[in-house]
Amino acid sequence: MKNAELQPQPQQPAELERRYLVLKQTDMAAALSPQDHEALGRIMQKVEAHRLERGAGPLQCAVVEADWPEYPDVVDSILERSRPGPRYVTPEIAQRAKEVLLRSSRQRS
Repeated sequence: MKNAELQPQPQQPAELERRYLVLKQTDMAAALSPQDHEALGRIMQKVEAHRLERGAGPLQCAVVEADWPEYPDVVDSILERSRPGPRYVTPEIAQRAKEVLLRSSRQRS
């Protein structure tokens, strides 16, 4: 085996994936007709029923918009978590995450 084969290979950078559809309430109110709202409501009920039938429970998410000050920290946290290999959450990291979430919820209230 050549020495080059023993060298660690660089990891591919983690990327955010488009896993969820998010519709902002104010955008929906401005862009959708009452019929569109009804149709979307029926679709949402179908998806929620499917989740319950398979035992997944209601979907709960936190949405952070790109223009919020917390966005870079949240994205960094998610990308770090999604990297392969062992992950360690230090008490300092956990405390920082709590502070960011608390500050965010206070700013939006």
